[in-house]
Amino acid sequence: MHSALAMVTDARGYCLARYAMASALLTQTEPFTPYLFIDRWDGPAETDGLLRLAQRLGSPLQIIRLTQNTYQDKNFQVTKHLTRTAYQKFTAIQSLVGAHDRVLYADTDTIFYEPLPISQVDFRGNPIAAVFELSQTQEVGETGFSTTFTPVNASRYYFNSGVMLFDLTRGDIAHFRAEYDKYCQIHQSYCPYNEACKLVDQCAFNQAFENQWTPLPLTWNVQSITFQTDLWKQAALRHYTGPQKFLPLRARRADKRERAFLRVIANALGDGLPPVWPGMGVVYWINGLRRARVRSWITSGTSLVEADMRTLQAGTGTAL
Repeated sequence: MHSALAMVTDARGYCLARYAMASALLTQTEPFTPYLFIDRWDGPAETDGLLRLAQRLGSPLQIIRLTQNTYQDKNFQVTKHLTRTAYQKFTAIQSLVGAHDRVLYADTDTIFYEPLPISQVDFRGNPIAAVFELSQTQEVGETGFSTTFTPVNASRYYFNSGVMLFDLTRGDIAHFRAEYDKYCQIHQSYCPYNEACKLVDQCAFNQAFENQWTPLPLTWNVQSITFQTDLWKQAALRHYTGPQKFLPLRARRADKRERAFLRVIANALGDGLPPVWPGMGVVYWINGLRRARVRSWITSGTSLVEADMRTLQAGTGTAL
């Protein structure tokens, strides 16, 4: 089985991409080919520490330049922290058809902490596997979080597009790409999941693969809404959704695990070490006390999502 890891970045996002890709290179135990797709810029210098690290670890980084972005030409919607480069995910994935059996796509605001057993995933006949979108499938009320996500004319089973595992040997990827492009266009004026939607490509992925995706364990893509919960602590991969990322290091946001690993990554890249000072752990702990009630709500809501996931995996609920 030939597996690959794909990330897409523009020049602005490369500072995060270096650490995201380095974290994968340092933690993954199954063989894979790393690909960095760069959107309309020249890419890193040959002396970049990321390229040297990949070469040293025996997994040379493949740099693929995307010279065009049709979504840019169409002036598709963006947010403050999501540029039109996000629409290029499917372009990257489709280009790897024929070269690899499985491709893990990961956003550049992710950090890999543990090995992901890509070769062992049972797709259950579907072309894609992904993790539930926790922030979209939960709503907060007076008693906490609950799974009351009720989209119009669309499945309520909705995944996060920041981490997706593709089986390129199954299904017509070109067909799904055409569906994705169609729904990207529609999404500019209408979202069936949320009237106030501010997401860029995620809804289009969910529509293109509706009823044809398999849930992965939540630990494969632990999103920032679970910050400071047990799930966040146990994450094999942390996904720093929203405007606050893992860089720069923030005392109230970074636990001991994160602080230590970011310094390991920086050292491996030949960068200056992120500043760590006495008392950072105390600041993080105090922030945890302040957020105790919210963390309890989120843990309860996540348990409901896990129940949904188990039902679907057992094949006793609505088919994905």
